Amino acid sequence: MKREDITNKIVKYLIQKDIIHNFYNVNLDASLSNEYGVDSLGFVDIIIYCEEEFEFEFDYIELDLSNFENINSLVNLIEKRVGLEL
Repeated sequence: MKREDITNKIVKYLIQKDIIHNFYNVNLDASLSNEYGVDSLGFVDIIIYCEEEFEFEFDYIELDLSNFENINSLVNLIEKRVGLEL
């Protein structure tokens, strides 16, 4: 799966959940908690979505908040789990 595809799926999900309001004006490095207001329940929703959408389960050690700081860090983690198509 291409990085762009992973990013687009996550951004579309965040738009669907009304966390992000404009697909074309997304800062991939903005803090999900500080900039976009994602709280602990929101992070649980994101984790569940990623596990279902990308068909894997996060390891306990991967559930560190630094892996969910922003969209880019989340995409990096998913790339490691599902592989990157070049």
